[in-house]
Amino acid sequence: MERQDLASPPQLALALDHVLRSIVAAHEAAAGTLRVFGSAATMHRTTLCQGLTAESFERLRETDEGSTSEARAIRARTRSVIEDVLCDEAFTPFRSVAAAARFRAVQSTPLVASSGEILGVLSTYFRQPHQLSMREMTLADLHARLAVDLIDAERAASQLLRTQRDLAHVTRAMSMAELTASIGHHMKQPLGAILANASTCLHWLAQRPVDVDRARAAIERIIRDARHATEALQVPSVVREVTTPNKIPLDLNRVIHSCIALSRKELDANEVTLYEDLQEVPIIWGDGVQIQQVIVNLLINAIEAMLTVTGRRRVIEIRSRRESRHDVRVSIRDTGVGIDARAREQLYEPFFTTKPHAIGLGLAICRRIVHAHGGVMSVQSNVDCGVTIDLALPAGKRV
Repeated sequence: MERQDLASPPQLALALDHVLRSIVAAHEAAAGTLRVFGSAATMHRTTLCQGLTAESFERLRETDEGSTSEARAIRARTRSVIEDVLCDEAFTPFRSVAAAARFRAVQSTPLVASSGEILGVLSTYFRQPHQLSMREMTLADLHARLAVDLIDAERAASQLLRTQRDLAHVTRAMSMAELTASIGHHMKQPLGAILANASTCLHWLAQRPVDVDRARAAIERIIRDARHATEALQVPSVVREVTTPNKIPLDLNRVIHSCIALSRKELDANEVTLYEDLQEVPIIWGDGVQIQQVIVNLLINAIEAMLTVTGRRRVIEIRSRRESRHDVRVSIRDTGVGIDARAREQLYEPFFTTKPHAIGLGLAICRRIVHAHGGVMSVQSNVDCGVTIDLALPAGKRV
């Protein structure tokens, strides 16, 4: 890989470099380039070259527009072949570049996604005039398709990571928004009463003579309302009140698969092995986004519970099964540090957390969502290590 411009993910660049080297060898070409245009939302622009000097490469980069082979391929959305640059009048302005790079023929195959988007272009350069054979055209198409598949896979992985981050961000934002709204709702009335009584108190203090008894009564009411405001802060309604779920028939195993996909980057980054044991379960009625929020939150919690684990494997086991005639049960088991009995008693309390940078609302909100679906959430310490969290949800019901 002689040159990489505005580096894309290393694994993708390495894979594309193998594609480029392969097509150069298959065409018995003198050189080759592979350009990926990318976009700000998915991946960086990438340029790879094989068999060109740095000077030739730089000059070749300046010929992106006009009647170069690449420009024609992109414009026509199909392969462009210049069999001899000295005989192609439209290529005249770029002959000095071809001479410096020492090529007489070039083919460029656009990288076209299934959506029709042009992702980039794959080119091979020949020292002598060259007419592309049917075999060489087929090889160019196959290598271009492989490059497109690699780029699409990287884009999908990037999109998955963004979705995971967005879901985590939305979860935090929902938690804080609901918390703020809840506190505002419960604080509005006592604060309004405090202001009114304070104004009344000032009125009685301004009287001549001062009406001490009425002023004292107003102050006592202020104290009472201040206590109400303090209680509202201590038990926010975000963990008591429930946003009505938008329930539809859900395939719970499919939801679990989507949650695993959303958590895959975190699992891999922290060397966590995940085992699935998903049995056939009946349809449940639920809000897909809320159920996904619960399972992703629990998976991330399990991963974080194993970050300091050494000397044993980091394993998460997720199971689904039909436990009785009416219940579907999902279990998430980890091999983390576990939780002591005292902490387990406080798990669902607002703002209680064992994590240094958490706000302590995750499990409380998860349990609130499960309860809103007519289910039950429980946490048990494992005999050996870690904990198991069980979700029991009613099957086949509108709850």
